Amino acid sequence: MTTVSCFAFSILVVIRIIPQFFEFSEQEYKSKTKNEVIDNLDADVSEENKILKDILIKNGRTELQESRKIENFESLTIYMPENKKEAFFVINAEFKNKDIFEIVESLQEYSFEFYKELSSISVDINSFVLSYFVKIDNDKNRSYFLRSNRTEIDNLKSKYHTPKEFIDNLDNKVINELLRNI
Repeated sequence: MTTVSCFAFSILVVIRIIPQFFEFSEQEYKSKTKNEVIDNLDADVSEENKILKDILIKNGRTELQESRKIENFESLTIYMPENKKEAFFVINAEFKNKDIFEIVESLQEYSFEFYKELSSISVDINSFVLSYFVKIDNDKNRSYFLRSNRTEIDNLKSKYHTPKEFIDNLDNKVINELLRNI
């Protein structure tokens, strides 16, 4: 009988401790200031951006390290600012001796392939920005800005198989008038 009563008492103590543990955890979380919680998230995103950059470089995107001449571009350089809460790519693209149709097609193809690659990489970042500064034959820079997330990219990839259709159906884009609707 004594063993059964000790066992029953032990069970009651454990049952009372479990809810108190969750109450104390909730109080501790609520006592943290918003900045403490946000700072932890910022550090994680910054670290994830570094990991993403390293993976992209290993996959052959050397334009993240140096200016590069690739097919359809006179030069292409990508910079990733560290103070962003998403994967933000500042892309300097230079074109020479190309007409506007070739330029737009090159931007669409590059963006399409880049977004496909980004969505296939497993990191904890789900929002991707491609912010182009397009220089055409030493003229002023033109902007070509695209923002998307992993879910939108995957949905569009399954519906649209050409770069033009894919880019045309992105929800969030700001494209300079010269490069728009071609």
